[in-house]
Amino acid sequence: MKNKYCVVFNEPKPITELDLWPAQAGRFDLILGHSLFGDLFLMDSSNDQLALLYVMPPELNEMQFFGRQSFANDCLEHEIIREDVLCEEKVDKLEGVVGILEEGEVYIPEPYPFLGGDLKIESYSKGQLMAFLSIIGTLQLE
Repeated sequence: MKNKYCVVFNEPKPITELDLWPAQAGRFDLILGHSLFGDLFLMDSSNDQLALLYVMPPELNEMQFFGRQSFANDCLEHEIIREDVLCEEKVDKLEGVVGILEEGEVYIPEPYPFLGGDLKIESYSKGQLMAFLSIIGTLQLE
């Protein structure tokens, strides 16, 4: 599914593909997609419940959405998700300042907020999602 403000995988990916993050995901074992800032949309394969794994700082939030259809039709359209996770207005500004993301990229604040970054539009650059998750995972989780 195409969405301007996040990446939705055609098929869920196992959270085990991400070195340090499975322990943070608890029972949520599948990745459905991610925000353009690297936060992960997860699903529990045993009951299809969805969760959001914020990556800075690491925090798992279980949601009352169930299944991939609800993810696409309800979760991604929910006002709070659109404003606080997808950050649609911020993405629109970042596209003009930093540029449109290529496949596999996310917007990354520099320095990271937990290292004193301020999350202003001017502080962002583009980087590879997997490298970003590895670096911030190492810095925050080990």
